[in-house]
Amino acid sequence: MLGKTIGEGTFGKVKMGTHILTGEKVAVKVLEKSRICEKADVTRVAREIKILKRNLHHNVIQLFEVLDTPATIYLIMENADRGELFDYIVAHQRVEEPQACFFFHQIIDGVDYLHQMEVTHRDLKPENLLLQNSSRGLIIKIVDFGLSNTHDRGRKLKTACGSPCYAAPEMIAGNGEKYYEGPKADLWSVGVILFALVCGYLPFEDANTTKLYKKILAGDYTAPKWISPEVRDLISKILNTNPITRYTIANIRKHNWYNAIDMKQAPAVDKPGEGEIDEVVIVECEKLGLNRQALTESIIAGHHNNATTTYYLLKKKLFRENSRYVFFLGGARLSTTLHVLHILGVCATNHGSWRMSTVLLERPRHRQSLPRATATEGKLPAFLQRGHSNLQSNISQSNKMLSQARKGNHYSRLHRCRKVAL
Repeated sequence: MLGKTIGEGTFGKVKMGTHILTGEKVAVKVLEKSRICEKADVTRVAREIKILKRNLHHNVIQLFEVLDTPATIYLIMENADRGELFDYIVAHQRVEEPQACFFFHQIIDGVDYLHQMEVTHRDLKPENLLLQNSSRGLIIKIVDFGLSNTHDRGRKLKTACGSPCYAAPEMIAGNGEKYYEGPKADLWSVGVILFALVCGYLPFEDANTTKLYKKILAGDYTAPKWISPEVRDLISKILNTNPITRYTIANIRKHNWYNAIDMKQAPAVDKPGEGEIDEVVIVECEKLGLNRQALTESIIAGHHNNATTTYYLLKKKLFRENSRYVFFLGGARLSTTLHVLHILGVCATNHGSWRMSTVLLERPRHRQSLPRATATEGKLPAFLQRGHSNLQSNISQSNKMLSQARKGNHYSRLHRCRKVAL
């Protein structure tokens, strides 16, 4: 059952939908065949569907089903109910580093999975990272594979495409004539996203596209004073104009800033074996009239049909309903709003180091998924002491620097960057 339009793309709209059997909300990408005219368009759509079908990861949007009619193709996908990461950054002006690190872990996990599946996204940006509520905090979902391609067996790519502000220098320099390594180009975009998270604006901006490209090719950007030395260092390692020495995902995972929070890497999920299928969910599906054997065979085979859609939606629903907590800090319910973000990095220590874990924080008036804060005995890193005894002074100092930067025209609001042929 289709509802309101929640987005629009090149070949159609994205609408909110409701899965009749489970009552769960889904996102439905409606592709109008009349707008898929050119041979290149047909190839692009077919490739996008193929890539979506091969992906099954916690931080990548899941495709449930494809419905093909004479006039329209419907892609039934999971719904990310908290909107774009772009809007989250704009609403908060910038993201505090503990929360940014929480998001960044998920982005790296999702991108790493795609690269292992030999998929290059080519349009990674906050607009293509959606947020979904969960008991573990806000979950990142990578979406929009319209410009994606496969780099099977290390095959290099040639097409220069994406959103200019996030495009890698080797992609721009090649101008569609030289080959580049897809995963390394994606990681450049990830570096731009990290900058946008902690700074609230883009590292490379210019109304003149030629000047913008010159800045990107030269790696010409200035990091603001209010970010920590650790994240500044990581950004510089990723925004390295030389793809050969640019930080890899393995390098990123060893960096001090990345390891400021203890967060298990989200596992890649291939087609589940029979022993990995959730029996509780199967029983619930049987209650809805689905055949156990046919459903099990479809799940193991990796099919995308109504039966497997019902299974995965029910699994998400049951997990959500069984994972709700009320978290108390120091015996009192946390009821503050935004400033909770300043203390969410302070967690139980092991041998003097600090860690972070996540639960659902339920408040009397508002419910928002946030990582939890627990006591620490070790000394916190200097760059993340917010939330400790000097919380308010750090917030005040940070806001003062932000205000001064705005007056000096060093601060600008994050703006949308549209995809184009570079």
